[in-house]
Amino acid sequence: MSFLDFLILIPEMFLINFTIILLWAGVYGRYKVNNNGQQLYLSFNLYSNFLILLSVFLLLNSSFDVATCLLNTYIIDNYTTGLKIFTLLASFFLLMSTMSSERPLSLSFTDIEINTLRLLVISSLLLLIGFNDFIYLFFALEVYSLASYILIGYRGKISIFSVESSLKYFILGTVFSIIMVYSIALIYWTTGLTNFSVLDLYLNFSGNSAYKLLDFDLMVVASILLLISLFFKLGAAPFHFWAPEVYEGAPTIITYFLFVVPKIAILAIFIKLEFLFYATNTLWVLVVAAIFSMFIGALGGLFQSKLKRLLTYSMINNNGFFLFALSLLNSFSLIFIIFFLIVYVITLIGLFTSIINTRLQQSYIGLKNIWSWTSLFFINKTQSITTSLLLFSSAGIPPLVGFISKFLILLSLVLNSTSAYYLIIIALLVAPLSCFYYIRVVKTMGFTKKTNWLFIKPVSSISSYIISLSLISVFLLLLSSGLWINLIILAVI
Repeated sequence: MSFLDFLILIPEMFLINFTIILLWAGVYGRYKVNNNGQQLYLSFNLYSNFLILLSVFLLLNSSFDVATCLLNTYIIDNYTTGLKIFTLLASFFLLMSTMSSERPLSLSFTDIEINTLRLLVISSLLLLIGFNDFIYLFFALEVYSLASYILIGYRGKISIFSVESSLKYFILGTVFSIIMVYSIALIYWTTGLTNFSVLDLYLNFSGNSAYKLLDFDLMVVASILLLISLFFKLGAAPFHFWAPEVYEGAPTIITYFLFVVPKIAILAIFIKLEFLFYATNTLWVLVVAAIFSMFIGALGGLFQSKLKRLLTYSMINNNGFFLFALSLLNSFSLIFIIFFLIVYVITLIGLFTSIINTRLQQSYIGLKNIWSWTSLFFINKTQSITTSLLLFSSAGIPPLVGFISKFLILLSLVLNSTSAYYLIIIALLVAPLSCFYYIRVVKTMGFTKKTNWLFIKPVSSISSYIISLSLISVFLLLLSSGLWINLIILAVI
């Protein structure tokens, strides 16, 4: 790696190196802090957030607007820089929201490793956004996956479900990683290339001569296998089967972190590889997965009584909207995808912060079932109203910004061609079903009477600020939708 490459990669190298330093500091801190796991955990959480903010500062003040490094395998431009900053800010707010949500006596010295692993996940996601080569992409994806396996099972001594979820995710993740390796091997066998930019030029040149330079059937198989492995990482149907079980068994603070942050980088991978799916005529696979995701997400959520599983099926349903737009391959769909992603992540940050910090007064146990939120309106009116508005936005109920973002996705379908009208009909049929289970939570909070009252722990000041900021951002996005779309256009172009 040359000195110029090092200068280009300063933000990523900074976060990775200090993550390693933080890991060593955690090992040293175990022997220097006397039986105070909570103090050490909170200190490391603050250090982690400080490192994230410093990384944002380095990205904003980078002297390279457009650059490539590592032999054209890593790309920096306004689009990737914006996604990296968005990933870091989403991680920052999610980490801040969890600082006061854990029961003090449950924190031990082993919990300090959570922060290091979360920083490792964030670092790998930043690299995923920038990499322009299959080999490096797979390496970064596996680092993210391995850290995720450990995070999901880190409470194994307390909960057997955490170990079970981690083991399931590890086994299934290994299988789909093998599928991804096989698809990359087929692409390399056929073309002799792994760099995205060179592969794009090669496919365009080959397409002009009816693919005489490559085995088209092998490329189709490779593209489908690659899509299958990416569907698993995204949690899209029909390869969603792991998500409800794994997210339910994982610790709550880990579930919601992995629920939100990795989606930004994985969708960035889909956008990068659209040229391959277009060249091999496999965009129809995205359409099939989108239809499955919307139906399974909507129907599966109707029968859930636990919040984690309900929100998991909501995620699967929203994946359908992302995949619909990705299948169109036009400039409008890319802009609307990014706007939808911004709205989706900001809404979930506020919603998850509210859920994480809703705990019983004495035991600090979180309210995992929908029925346990009964009459929350009479206990904490501000929190219940705020949570209801965020749920309505996630459901896409007008005039909230969630409706605007989903409407723009459907608009991109209309602008694409008349053949996309059947997709719009499917989306309109499924949307009321997904709205039902959001409204059911709101009904439980405000319109269901409770016989046995629960004593709920007050939401911390930090979490209250995050929930308020999320709600304010949702309304600001609603009032300035046109401005944000123009800014996205400038970043993409």
